[in-house]
Amino acid sequence: MEPTSWWTEVLKKGLAAVVMLTALYLLYIAYKMALRYMGGKKGEGSMKYLELHLSEKNQFSEELEIGVEGFEPVQIQLSLLDNKMNLVAVIYEGEIKEGIHPFAFDLKGLNEGYYFVNLSSDFQKNAKKIYVKNA
Repeated sequence: MEPTSWWTEVLKKGLAAVVMLTALYLLYIAYKMALRYMGGKKGEGSMKYLELHLSEKNQFSEELEIGVEGFEPVQIQLSLLDNKMNLVAVIYEGEIKEGIHPFAFDLKGLNEGYYFVNLSSDFQKNAKKIYVKNA
């Protein structure tokens, strides 16, 4: 084997290794950027887009007070489901911006029992149970 051909083979294998390491490093950077983008707050990587908050005074009230916290603009559907997971009402459907958004829903006329406030988007689903008591 000639010295030049041996050296050429070493260079080819070394170049292939460098290309492979560079590709792995770029995948790692893309992964870290995706975690940062998908995090609830910048840099968290918690995969949160939305949070659902219910007022403490909802339990025996005639009006349901809901807060939806968005960490970035996102399309949502906020709905009320009965205890068999049947749709009772769509409270809001559309886009929300970053921040806390208040919603209210009149509970009058609903049967007494457990219901679920359901918040969903393309990325996340969240539900909280409430009890509606007739006055």
